[in-house]
Amino acid sequence: MLSWYQSTNFSSLPTLLFLLSMTTTIINTNDHHSTLITINVAAQTPVKLTSTNYLAWKLQFQTLFIGYDLHGFIDGSHPCPASLLPDTTTPNPTYTLWIRQDQLLLNAILGSLSPTIMSFIAQAQTSKEAWTILANTYAKPSRGRIKQVKNQLKHITKGSMGVSEFLQTIKARADELATLGAPVDAEDLSDRILEGLGDDYKELTRAVQARDNPISFDELHENLLNFEASLQHVSHPDQSYFPASAHLANRHSTSYRQSSPSLHSAWHHRLGHPALSILQHVISKHGLDLSSSSLSKLSCDACHCNKSHKLSFSTSTITSTRPLYIIFSDVWTSPIMSYDGFKYYVLFVDHFTKYIWLYPLKQKSHVNDIFIQFKAITEKHFNQNIQTLYSDNGGEYVALINLLALHGISHHTTPPHTPEHNGFSERRHPHIVETSLTLLSHASIPLCHWPHAFATAVYLINRMPTPTLNLSSPYEQIFASPPNYSKLKVFGCLCYPWLRPYTHHKLEPRSKPCVFFGYSLTQSVHIQTFCIKTCSFH
Repeated sequence: MLSWYQSTNFSSLPTLLFLLSMTTTIINTNDHHSTLITINVAAQTPVKLTSTNYLAWKLQFQTLFIGYDLHGFIDGSHPCPASLLPDTTTPNPTYTLWIRQDQLLLNAILGSLSPTIMSFIAQAQTSKEAWTILANTYAKPSRGRIKQVKNQLKHITKGSMGVSEFLQTIKARADELATLGAPVDAEDLSDRILEGLGDDYKELTRAVQARDNPISFDELHENLLNFEASLQHVSHPDQSYFPASAHLANRHSTSYRQSSPSLHSAWHHRLGHPALSILQHVISKHGLDLSSSSLSKLSCDACHCNKSHKLSFSTSTITSTRPLYIIFSDVWTSPIMSYDGFKYYVLFVDHFTKYIWLYPLKQKSHVNDIFIQFKAITEKHFNQNIQTLYSDNGGEYVALINLLALHGISHHTTPPHTPEHNGFSERRHPHIVETSLTLLSHASIPLCHWPHAFATAVYLINRMPTPTLNLSSPYEQIFASPPNYSKLKVFGCLCYPWLRPYTHHKLEPRSKPCVFFGYSLTQSVHIQTFCIKTCSFH
């Protein structure tokens, strides 16, 4: 289009410069039917080649060359024609056109290199030579190069990077390995990403690892962005949440003032801040100079601050329509550590059926792992999703916030120092503890075996009729079938389990005296026994 520019009058130089910057074709002045294609490096190939981004750089040029039908210049399928026409001394016009086009492509490649790399292709005469040198330098598979990139990928951690920057760094190394002929498996790439996230993303890592199916890179990227946003929200809460009066109180916290008392407040102060009814009786009986109208206006800040009591709680209005719709949970601490190292238990109570699940814990931090296990088992068994979790504000439950948000579970917590709001699970503790202590006491079993007694107590409570369910049992409500009472045994009773399969020879006893220690929830026999002689469980 150079001839068109020369024959056109422009009102200003900036207009001409703008049009030149957008030019992608040049008309051959010797042959107006032939055109040359030039590439605007700044606009069309913004990625400059460095030692780590060859794949992205190569991709942007390949798409351009294929789009302009110029890929043959760099792959050799469109070689340079002869300089003369066959059997003549006449110059070949296609030769000149090919050389000009090839040099334009070489110029575009040079313009997209960082200064440290440009020296590598300084001796290249054609675009194909430059392209081949760069491919051999950065994409030629060698054992040492593959090992180096794998080592780089292994040691990438998120650190202070954002999620997007971290994933881009990981993906760049994975793409480089793919270019070198050693692609990284999608599941291995996800594992590498999870390993480099750090402790802040531990909850998300556990949730992803608990999945039955591997997660795709795009889905993991989306989950990480959402998780990062939730972390930032927790780290920088809205300061407007605090009432303006709190700031006002802080500004005046060092100012002390005592107003002059009126007559009725003076008597209230002299008598030691008695209740209004007592103050009225004293004034009436002893004829103190104080009118009843002024007495009715009595208001004492000291009494309001130091004689306040918690108001009674109204009847709960929480309703549920199916199992697992609402789950209440709480952690109980034992004053005695069990013989196998348990110090706590966590219980989950279904609001609709009143059914209880109890898990012994060695540490409170294990609540996260237990909840993941509980959620997976119950949701798969009942084909229902947990909708809401009620708990207190313990650290073990605060750590669940991001996991619950990831699975769309609402988390309702009690106000500080108000366990009554979690009374549905709090009231289960006395029932479980009292029943368990009764079992232990009747069987004369040491308290260090409390986890077995507590598990047995919950097993029996779930099968007992309760007035809150119209004398139906939680077991019957959740499983839609009556419990089997015929198989129940007395906790701590003497029993003789069939041990023949465990003997070493035919003359060994076929049973041993054992103590009945409860019901197994993982085996069909439903019975756990403790051998008196060997001190082992069967």
